[in-house]
Parts: sequence; structure tokens; C-alpha cells
Amino acid sequence: MYVHLLGTVELSARGEPLSIGSRKVRTLLACLAIDPERPVSPDTLAERLWDGEPPPSAAGTLQVYISRLRSALRKANETAGSADGPPVESISRSGTYVLRAETDQVDWQLFHRLAVQARSLVEVGDDRGALAALDRASDIWQGEPLAGLPGLWAAQMRSLMKGRRFAASVTRCEIELRFGRYADLVPDLAELADEQPWNEQVAAQLMTALYGCGRIAEALAAYRRIRRRLRDDLATEPDETLNRLHERMLRRELLDHTVPPQRTIISAPPSAPAPSRRPTTLPPAPELVGRDRELDLLVAAARGEWPMSPNARPASLPVVAVSGMPGCGKTALALAAAHRLHESFEDGAVLLRLGAHSGEQEDRGPESAATALLRQFGIPSSEIPVEPDELLAHCRELLAQRHAVVVLDDAAGPDQIGPLLPAAPTSFILITSRRRMAELPTVSTIPLNALTPQAATDMFTRLVGPARTTDPARVTDITRLCARHPLALHIAAGRFRGRPSWTLDHLAERLSRRNGRLDELRDSHGGIDRSFAMSYQALDAGHQLALHRLSLHPGDGFGAYLGAALIGCPPTGQSG
Repeated sequence: MYVHLLGTVELSARGEPLSIGSRKVRTLLACLAIDPERPVSPDTLAERLWDGEPPPSAAGTLQVYISRLRSALRKANETAGSADGPPVESISRSGTYVLRAETDQVDWQLFHRLAVQARSLVEVGDDRGALAALDRASDIWQGEPLAGLPGLWAAQMRSLMKGRRFAASVTRCEIELRFGRYADLVPDLAELADEQPWNEQVAAQLMTALYGCGRIAEALAAYRRIRRRLRDDLATEPDETLNRLHERMLRRELLDHTVPPQRTIISAPPSAPAPSRRPTTLPPAPELVGRDRELDLLVAAARGEWPMSPNARPASLPVVAVSGMPGCGKTALALAAAHRLHESFEDGAVLLRLGAHSGEQEDRGPESAATALLRQFGIPSSEIPVEPDELLAHCRELLAQRHAVVVLDDAAGPDQIGPLLPAAPTSFILITSRRRMAELPTVSTIPLNALTPQAATDMFTRLVGPARTTDPARVTDITRLCARHPLALHIAAGRFRGRPSWTLDHLAERLSRRNGRLDELRDSHGGIDRSFAMSYQALDAGHQLALHRLSLHPGDGFGAYLGAALIGCPPTGQSG
């Protein structure tokens, strides 16, 4: 009997797929099968099954799902008999749950083993043996990993699995370039370059393949594309290896028919490689209003004065997350803190825009973030590992040895950030995210709520100017209609400032129109509704429906019983 995670999550016996019930049961199977024989606690399973918000009834409902999974496994084992290896079982062990299965009985585990085997064969020079292992791995990959499973955990695991497949694809291209298969490789390498546009190893391979089959102009264009992308997105330049390859192509030199393999084994140097220059990728400091307390906390944290933890390691700095709804000023606060602290950190300050809610289809996995962060610190692409585990270890090592301010902006959540964090960072790591980081015990959180009435008034007055804000009562009304939300205040003030004929009364009247407030809070970048739409799209279907129903309530607030009646569930949150 076999467990399939590469494609639809399912079981199979004697070559035939078998039903395993609901989406929750498939998610439960994936949680256990992603790493067989490793215990998983009920709390962790509940967090993954209910996407970070388990209901009060989660413990009991989880037992029901465990029972259904065991029943499905039992039937599958009976169908398989002894034809497909030993039985696959879900067992309890010391208050945790474990999936007992052989590595070759879980397609993802078999794929990973073959990919690692191929990399090892490349390291010892056995290219043909490596290709054979990669061929087997390619046959196993049946489609998008964990297809159809919702939630942040599934999304992050899907990203990790795709990252490992990407590494295997790079290894294959590396081998086939040495065999001179240039023309055949161009489509595959172009697809890999689109998938990871900052990856200089892939860019070098694509340039080599194009050049090798006589498409010299396209090879030079590929260099220009990655150079522009690195400059625009990471404020850095291509490394020397890529530059030398470009120069040889400009001189129309005959390239070697080999591309040296990317060594991914990391020794333990006494310190991380020194950057070629002091990295500072911060945009100009924003004007900050009404966040003095939070800014003081961040400065204290960077100095090791907050939070005071008895378990803190000597010489390490805390990791702080600024959380809050879209447009509440998380990035502005983080940048203001980074600018204030910049001169106190000898390795400078870097901003990495993770773009979880940017609307762009970029890779949200920790591996992509680690690669971009290493590049921002000036690490040459030739020293950035391809294997995800080694890549993440390299990133943690860097953050444990450098002394810099590192802003990770618009993070997707704990699964993206957790693998990047060392146990005892010497850099001050500041995260902004719409999601809570409660799953990461080493991260302290500063929540951002609406501005105080006085701060909201000060912000609007400063944005518009004192000459047009002479009616304090009307300004207070406008800030209330904007919910004292920083982005809403910025947009309203911008529209008012650009229309000299408008009065405060006219703006307040427009903001008070029934069902018209969101239309007023728009600018050339889209508006406040676009910011919230990104968070809405990240919700599963059940939460989206709940939001729709709650929005029908005409009042400013509601209690648990009214909310439960609107959603159609018990007020205790009990649900299957």
C-alpha cells in the first residue's frame, strides 16, 4: 500500500487509488505522511487542520478524524495484502500521533531520497548514475504537491516540496549541459528562470544553453534580464561568475563544454563570508505619527532591553514581529525603527520584501526568502546552496554571525519565517505580517491597532495642512469615518488635498454615504479595498463565507451569539 502526496493526497493498493474521505482526513494524512515515523502532537495537528484557528471542540473532532483515517488505512492494507510491502498504520505514541510506513511507501519521501542520491552521485562524478536516479524521481512526481488542500501549512509545505523539485531540476540541467544537450535544455531552463528570477545559477545555465546552440543574442538578453531584476528587486549586482560568463560571450569565446557542479556541502568556517560592501537597502524613512510607544519598544528590543526574558541567550537579540491589519502602518514602523538603529549595527540594514500580500505570483517559501536574503548580504550565488536544508542552514548561520538590522516585510506566516531564524541571532530581526507569529515561541509580537483619536487628528492635519483643517469637530468626524486607520486617512487626505474646492463638510458627507465609503477611499494604487482583498483571498472558503455573512450586519459591532446566528454555527465555535 502506498501514500501519495505528489498530486492528489490519496492511498493506493495494487495500483488502484482508494478513497480516504473528507478534505480534513486527507490533510491529516498529509501532516503525518510528510515525515513518517516522526511524532506529531495533537496541538500541532489542530493548528494545521484548522489553519491556525482550531475551534474549542478541536480535540474531540481530531479524534474523529484520526478514527476515520485509521479505518481508511485498515481497508487499504486489507486490499493490498502483502503485495505492496508492510502495512501503513497510524499509531499513538506518548500522546502524539505517528504514521508508520517505509520510506518507499510515501511518494514524496521516495522522490526526496532519489534527489539526494542524485546529488551525491554528481559530487563523486557519476553523472549517468545521477541521471538514472533523477529519471526515477521525475516519474514519481505526478502533479502539484498536496493538490486541493487549503491552508497556510499546506501552502508552505507545497512551496518546500516544489523547492526540492526545483533543486533536482537544476541538478539535471547541470549534468545535461556537460553532455552538450544545449537546445533541448533551453525550454526547461527558461521555465526555471521564470520560477526563480533571482537565481544566478539558473541564469548561467540558461545563458550557456542559449550560447551553446548559437542563440548568442538571447544569451546576452538573459544576462540583462537578471541584472535588471537584481538591481530593481534586491539593490545588488550579478556575482563575478555570471559577469565573467557574460564577458566571455561578448568576446565570442568558445566556452568549455562543462558547467562546474554547484557544490552544496557547507563546511563550518569560523565566520560567514564577508560582504563585498556594507549592505543598506532601506528606502527613505517614512513620516511616523502616533506610534511613539511602539517605536520605543523596537529600539529597546534592538538594544536587548525588551522583552526581558530569563531564557535569553547572552549576546543574542530578540526577534520581533509587528502584526496588524492591512494598511495599519506595519512597514512604516519597521522602516522608521531600522533607520533609527542603522548606525548602531556595523553590518548595516537590509529590507527584504517578501510580498505575501502583494498580489504577485512569487514563491512564498522559506527557501526563496533565504536565497534573496543571502544575496542582499552580498553572498555570491556560487556560495548559495541549492539543497533547501543546506540553504536554510546557511541563512541561519549568517543571521547568527552578522550584526545587522534585518527587516522581513509582509511575511506569509510562521511556516515561512521559522526556518530562517537561528536559535541565538546577533542580528536584530524585525518581521511585519498580517498573520500572528504565535507558533514561534522565540518571536515577540507588537500588535498595531487603530490610531488614538488625537494621533488620527494629528495625522490628517499634517497630511492636509493646517489652513484647511480649522474645524476640529469636522476633522474628528472624518477620522472616525476612516476608523482612524492610517491607510484610509492617507487616501482621504490625499483626495481632499488634491481638490481645493472641497470643504471638510463635503468630505465628511461623501464618506458618510451608504455603501460608498470604499469608493471614496481609492487612489491611483487601487484603494483600501485592494489591501483587504489580498487577505480575503488567503482565507479558506468557510472563513470567506463567514465574512460575507457578518458583513450583512448593519451595526458597528456584535456579540458571540449574534455572530453565531449570522454564520450559522454554535456560539462556542463547535464545528466539524
